[in-house]
Amino acid sequence: MTVHPTELRQQQQEPTHPIPHGGSAHGPRGVPPQGRRFQTNTSAPFPGIDITGPPPFRDVGGEPVFVGSSVSPGSVHPCKLVPHLRPVCRVAYGGGELGHEGRYDILPITQEHEWVPTSQGRVPEGRRPVDGGYEESGHRLYHAVAVVHGCSVPGKTGAHLAGANVPYGGSEIVVREGYWILCWRD
Repeated sequence: MTVHPTELRQQQQEPTHPIPHGGSAHGPRGVPPQGRRFQTNTSAPFPGIDITGPPPFRDVGGEPVFVGSSVSPGSVHPCKLVPHLRPVCRVAYGGGELGHEGRYDILPITQEHEWVPTSQGRVPEGRRPVDGGYEESGHRLYHAVAVVHGCSVPGKTGAHLAGANVPYGGSEIVVREGYWILCWRD
């Protein structure tokens, strides 16, 4: 069963609009495996909806939450982007919710993506996950979302993690069953 991000939690959302893509031969219509991203920095203002697309999620207070990747020397980690927090980029790492300073990439969620249920760090059979980054060890990371206290929280997954790790409430929450991985819609 495939679940669209707006079905993960019943909430008022703005409509999803496709964003044009281009790139290499790895994704739909030649999109790179990591999707078309917008590179920015925590010292810059958070871009508008014309760049980000509509927010795929809302936090407990109804504020927009986006999907992205934090870029650090030696690693790139899928993360949640919360424009009303400082820093905006929040990463699940080392048991905590770390605020990332510096470069991060925004991944606009489009109609070419879909959230597919999974567990235990598995990529569902026959599906192509959107590449979210890598650990210093070289392990691949993918975008995940898990529901924590009724809130859909973006984070990361990978076979070596055996679940989804999401930043929430200052902690790294590990969810082994009942989360979603971001895949290309075929």
